[in-house]
Amino acid sequence: MPVKEPMVVLARIGRPHGVRGGLSIDQAGENLHRFVNQKVAVCEITTGSVIGDFKTRATLTLSRVEPASGVPARIAFAEIADRDQAAALTHTAVCAPLSALR
Repeated sequence: MPVKEPMVVLARIGRPHGVRGGLSIDQAGENLHRFVNQKVAVCEITTGSVIGDFKTRATLTLSRVEPASGVPARIAFAEIADRDQAAALTHTAVCAPLSALR
C-alpha cells in the first residue's frame, strides 16, 4: 500500500461568506497566499497542523485570498460559484503537501 505524503493545514474553513461562493476562514497563516491560482486539497478536519492520515474531500483551485496581505480572513475557489456549494465545505481544512512548503 503506497504511503500518502503528509499534508499541512493552511487554513480551517468556516461558514460561507456572501452569495458567490466565498468562505470565511480561521487559523490561517501567510503561507496561504503562496497557493493562489494553484490546486489545494480540501480535507476532513483532524487535530494538528500536519496530517498523515487524511481524507480529501476535493481538490480545488484557490482563486482568491482576502485581504491580499496580512492574516487571511476569506477565500474563494474557482470551482465554487454559489453559497450552497460553499456551505458544503464548512468545517473542512485547506491543505497542501508538506513538500510544497519546503
